[in-house]
Amino acid sequence: MGNKLITSSEANTNRLRFRSIDKWLHWQESLHFTAIELGLERCRRVANNMGLLNPSYKLLVLLEQTEKDLVLLC
Repeated sequence: MGNKLITSSEANTNRLRFRSIDKWLHWQESLHFTAIELGLERCRRVANNMGLLNPSYKLLVLLEQTEKDLVLLC
């Protein structure tokens, strides 16, 4: 598979055509000739290497949903 540049209109089409994250990930992995590892295990390794898995602080996340809005407080 060769490299292919896509136009912004093609990118907009691609953004809307995937019905699941699995299909989108498969498409992402097919865009480059080298395999791309996008799974959760890879994210975990990157986060661990960056020291993000065991922060020295606590984070409290509050989420409230009203009829119109979704509010996230960190």
